[in-house]
Amino acid sequence: MAFSLLSLIGVAAVALLLAVAAPSSADTITVNAATQAWLQMWIESIPNLQIVWLNPNICSRAGIECVSATNSINIRLDGVTSAGFNFIGTLPEVDSSIDGNELQITSISVRGKTRFTGTIPASWSRITRLTRLDFSRTRMSGRIPDELGSLATLVSVDFSNSYFCYGLPNWEASNMPILAQAMFTNNNMRGPFASSWSTFPASLKLDITGNKLCGCMPSSWDSKSNLVAAAKAMDAGTVSNCFRSCNSASLSYCPAPPTGNGAQMITMTTAVVGLVVAAVSLVL
Repeated sequence: MAFSLLSLIGVAAVALLLAVAAPSSADTITVNAATQAWLQMWIESIPNLQIVWLNPNICSRAGIECVSATNSINIRLDGVTSAGFNFIGTLPEVDSSIDGNELQITSISVRGKTRFTGTIPASWSRITRLTRLDFSRTRMSGRIPDELGSLATLVSVDFSNSYFCYGLPNWEASNMPILAQAMFTNNNMRGPFASSWSTFPASLKLDITGNKLCGCMPSSWDSKSNLVAAAKAMDAGTVSNCFRSCNSASLSYCPAPPTGNGAQMITMTTAVVGLVVAAVSLVL
């Protein structure tokens, strides 16, 4: 009976794999050693990722988009949705063994992966080709790193509907000259505003609604209509006749995200993952 059950699980898991990991019509590029090594670190941080990243052709893996025109890769785990598949784990560091300048990654999205936890590694500031980041609708938390403010090619970043806390990161336009959108909507941010945001142009789309940033909107924001509108949308009391200040409770506020949500999600044990890998390796 146990063998039959495992066989059924294996068949079902293989079917899942074939459903989510079928080769796509994406471009093919030559993936360098640094990028291959970092993608392997993703598997180490998110064990059930190996189910959909078995294909030795990296550009044919589910959730990977290769772009030949720019010789780059987009990691799009938000696009791996077949059979309700969900990933469990944390984001990998870019450790000292990897030269961030060599990484071919230009976009990363884990949007809607509600089993993603932990924090955003400050070491991601070393991925110098990044243009877009999307951490929205996850259970990630903690401080949004100031270090990401050195990503000169970043155009859009989305932290919305997650559990990030403390205050706005101290980012400046001189280091992020093409940043066009920064979404912080619906998080646990109760720390201070950051005056450095006044260095960005009025064309920047900033959304901080659904947070409770402490104190008053910085006076340096007064000349930027987009920033004033963002502060008013969050809490008009931080803009007009404001005499508020931050206290220790708000500055340290960072509750742990909930341990689960109401949705049913497929979760595979290490044993089943191993079974799938073994079974599919016989097919490939």
